[in-house]
Amino acid sequence: MAHLWTLTKDGWQARTLVARDAGLSPDAHGLLEVVTPSDAANRPGVLLRAPADPARPWLLLAAPDVPVRVNAVEVPAGLRVLAHRDALQINGCPPAFLSTEDPPAIATMPDAGREVYCPRCKQALAVGAAAVCCPACHTWHHQDERLGCWTYTPTCALCEQRSALDDTPAWSPADL
Repeated sequence: MAHLWTLTKDGWQARTLVARDAGLSPDAHGLLEVVTPSDAANRPGVLLRAPADPARPWLLLAAPDVPVRVNAVEVPAGLRVLAHRDALQINGCPPAFLSTEDPPAIATMPDAGREVYCPRCKQALAVGAAAVCCPACHTWHHQDERLGCWTYTPTCALCEQRSALDDTPAWSPADL
């Protein structure tokens, strides 16, 4: 899930980027989707990504006559690979920030082809069990009625990722 953070009179607000079909032809990794912020009329610019592979980077694509800066550097060709926390300034508007963080969520433990152990309780995670994969360090933790290892403390057992199971982003531009 990606968000575009914009500064409003009430502070920083995260807006989920919405995928729209642009009729692009597929590439080697699957169909591309065009993604624009919900206030696209006020901030001309287009973000692209390959939805079949979340590991692929986000791209900024803008018309040649639209002045765009990423991290205060001009993007003369209108095309730029983006990263988490990049500052985007489009058409002289105040900067917005891209966030590509995924919130933690309960999922079904996949078959990893080997035993996987929870870093909190040190017990094996059974294939098909309710578990959470830390979005930051990619370590699996138990999370069911019997073993609430992921939510046991405010952070992941191995890193500083927040363990709350809500949609509250861990990062915002207010942290800068």
